[in-house]
Amino acid sequence: MKYKVYIPSMGRSGKVTSNKLFLESSIVCPEREVKEYKKHYKGVIGVPDKIKGITATRNWILDYNKKNKNSWHIQVDDDARSFHKYEKTELIKFTDPERIHTILETMFLMTEEI
Repeated sequence: MKYKVYIPSMGRSGKVTSNKLFLESSIVCPEREVKEYKKHYKGVIGVPDKIKGITATRNWILDYNKKNKNSWHIQVDDDARSFHKYEKTELIKFTDPERIHTILETMFLMTEEI
């Protein structure tokens, strides 16, 4: 997979829904909560406890992603249950990880080609 999915979360171990939408994802939580999150999920990444707030956490994820030499990534709220798009006036809902992966990868490739 050419992109990474990061799901910032805090205090919601066992309640994250977004990870079900992706073939692979990493849940990013405060270091003090890693043990609890690992009881429920794979791919848990701990943010140093000195990082406070969602903006600082998202910036930490940007730096972490760059440090690990990943170019493409998305950050998704921890309570997402589907992706949506409009075709003309019809709202189309996506929950299938394979379909979501195809859409995201296509969007990244198209953006890179532009």
